[in-house]
Amino acid sequence: MNEPYRLRYANQLVGAFLLVVLLIAIVLTILLLRAGNYFVQQDRFWIEIHQSELDGLRRGIEVTMLGQSVGEIESVQYIDSSDRVRVNLAIDSEYSSQIFETSVLVPDRKFGIGTPVLVIQRGENINGPPKPLPPGSRIDAYQNQTDRIDQMSRDVTSVSESVFQVQQKLDPAVASVDQAANDFSKTIASSMNPAFNRIERASKEFEETNQTLRPDAMETLEAVRTATTDLQKRIAALTDKVQLLVEQDVKKTLSEVQRSTDQVSKAAMQVGQSADEANQEIADALSTIKKAADSVQKLAEETRQVVRIVRREADDLPGTTARVNDTVNETQDLVDEVRGHWLLRRTSKRGTPTAPLSPSGVRAGIGR
Repeated sequence: MNEPYRLRYANQLVGAFLLVVLLIAIVLTILLLRAGNYFVQQDRFWIEIHQSELDGLRRGIEVTMLGQSVGEIESVQYIDSSDRVRVNLAIDSEYSSQIFETSVLVPDRKFGIGTPVLVIQRGENINGPPKPLPPGSRIDAYQNQTDRIDQMSRDVTSVSESVFQVQQKLDPAVASVDQAANDFSKTIASSMNPAFNRIERASKEFEETNQTLRPDAMETLEAVRTATTDLQKRIAALTDKVQLLVEQDVKKTLSEVQRSTDQVSKAAMQVGQSADEANQEIADALSTIKKAADSVQKLAEETRQVVRIVRREADDLPGTTARVNDTVNETQDLVDEVRGHWLLRRTSKRGTPTAPLSPSGVRAGIGR
């Protein structure tokens, strides 16, 4: 009966032993992978810098070349009692031959913001091909760059300070704007709102008045339209009468002028060529009569134009009744002036023509 128990415990012990062996194998594998550098031959180099230039460099920091790991920082220690620091580098022997006298060490971070690394770069070759630096030598060139994280921290701090200063300057302005907004709201509440209420009441009253006066306005417009139509008809009839009257007066005046001209011509022929003064007066009279005839003709044309303008204005502007009445009155005055012209009065009121002079009645020896 004890045999099954022994077999069961034996299986458990064997299983536990295998698990322990497996765990030990895994741990040893990890340690071997991490400590792979211990089995690689390394050469030593060192640099001397000021303690302020470390920028996070410490023991175990990776040293890279062209993005590939070539070693690590072996130790960091002060030089005697000064503030100088010596950084010892352990570089794989297969890469130590690529370190030259002009090589430069530049501190950096992985991906710009990761853990610190030390980058080996080649410098400029001024004096011909570069010379390899023997192991155990000092690398003179060390280019300290501003750490990006520190720079970002300083930038964030600077931005925060700027924002704080802007906030301090904006707080009074915001308070002033808030106060001004409150004052403006109070002003609107005290002055604008009553004005808006009055405007609204006036608008309602105007609308009510408009609704009340609309029928009267429609009747007035209809009456004005009817009066305008009648006025147009009367203006047309008056225009025809004025035109007929002017034409008759002009014809009569022209006939009388023609008769006067004939009489003057006959009198001039009877007087003779020796009466220079009489001839000059007759010529002036003829010129005056001609001008009068031209004036009468021009007045007739102007009268026709006035009549046409009156008719066009009556057609285009039926609402200007007063202006049309004034125009008709001015037309009537113009006709009266035409009738009352001095030449027409002279020809209409003149008596019998003067008897012709006898040649013997003219005194001899008169001349100029």
